[in-house]
Amino acid sequence: MDKKYLVWEIIKIAREHRKIVEKRICDLGIHPSQHHFLMYIAQNGACAQNSIAEAMEVSAATVAVSLKKLEKGGYIEKRISPEDGRSNLVALTAKGEDVVQQSNVLFEEVDGQMFESLSEEQQKQLCDYMEIIIRNLKIMEDRQEE
Repeated sequence: MDKKYLVWEIIKIAREHRKIVEKRICDLGIHPSQHHFLMYIAQNGACAQNSIAEAMEVSAATVAVSLKKLEKGGYIEKRISPEDGRSNLVALTAKGEDVVQQSNVLFEEVDGQMFESLSEEQQKQLCDYMEIIIRNLKIMEDRQEE
């Protein structure tokens, strides 16, 4: 089996999934890059901008620009931190929570369709194979860092 073919098939899966999800996210009225921020806040609760930047490995400026647009759109709000009254935390509004809820349904639909023709056993095998591939790549990454 040609390993290049396998790699390209994995890449095509990721691209197709992303294309479908991003189109549906745009249909919700939000830009896909902003969606990542909403989902992070939903998973982590109200948080500081710098913690978002660190966790998502983007610059503070990138976070500030996206959050400003999300705030203007009514998806998030800034609240004063209860621990430090001088700093703000970013939290979802009801509108933001609604988008997150719709997104979760969207992902369930897309992911369900993606694996519809695979049995539970086939899905388990696929997961096992992907874990092996990821482990092999991490070994390679660790060697490069030495």
